[in-house]
Amino acid sequence: VGYWLMMRLRRKPNEKTTIYISWLLSFLEKIDLRTYKASTICWALALSFLGHLLAVLVLHSCSELMRSGLEFFTVLAVAPLGFLVNALPLTPGGLGIGEKGFDVLYRLAGGAEGANSFLLARVFLFSPALFGGAMVAYHFIVSHKRLISWKRDRG
Repeated sequence: VGYWLMMRLRRKPNEKTTIYISWLLSFLEKIDLRTYKASTICWALALSFLGHLLAVLVLHSCSELMRSGLEFFTVLAVAPLGFLVNALPLTPGGLGIGEKGFDVLYRLAGGAEGANSFLLARVFLFSPALFGGAMVAYHFIVSHKRLISWKRDRG
């Protein structure tokens, strides 16, 4: 995408496009992909794609339960924009923002129940975070057990 954008901007050189190209090149310089193996980058891209596809599958399943009327490929097209809207830092965790975004996007795509579909999907999409939070808390307590018992003995 970056290469395509750079070639597109170079076709009509002016001061503004030169600034955009320099921003893009400085961004690419900060991401030094040469330090990673090609297999690592391929695995990261594949896992990222798979994770997104599974999130869309969960969203589509919830949309089917809510009878939204949208096919899988329509949900696949709408989901990235909805997830992007959900990431706007306007409310804690994007609560309400994501639901409204999905509601508007579903209506634009000819469906319904976008807000309810995403609200139901949140339960399944973010439930692994509860397990991760419990694991972090457990490891934090175990690693700081000596410090906690030291304060208790002194206190």
